[in-house]
Amino acid sequence: MSDVAGLVRGLAPKDWVRLARWLTVGVAGGALAYLGVRFDLLTLPEEGCSPVSRYAPGSRLLIDRWGGAWREGDCVFVSDEDGAIHITLLTAHDGGGKWWTSTDVEDCPGVDPEAIGWVPEEAILGRVILGLGQ
Repeated sequence: MSDVAGLVRGLAPKDWVRLARWLTVGVAGGALAYLGVRFDLLTLPEEGCSPVSRYAPGSRLLIDRWGGAWREGDCVFVSDEDGAIHITLLTAHDGGGKWWTSTDVEDCPGVDPEAIGWVPEEAILGRVILGLGQ
């Protein structure tokens, strides 16, 4: 421990600046890696319609892929048994780790809740946390 303390006390001011610069670059790189792993930016198709009224066709969406505690009303992406991915709303929880989904635009074809039934939490791919217009 005394060797480290002696080394730190012996640093010249320019060495402190260099060390601070490298630490800043390291922290910034770690933050970028974290953001890249946790979040995803997605653009809805511009043609057609959106089955969720909050987001217009062509909107850019910031998706939290880790999600965490899901809540009723969350706009999420789910994967069905065939592997297709759908944007939908969580509307009910069965208390056992499954969610009922729905859409709020009747004129737009979206995932049919009756067809996919209760969706397990493992099939929820991420929550929309920010939507930007076209």
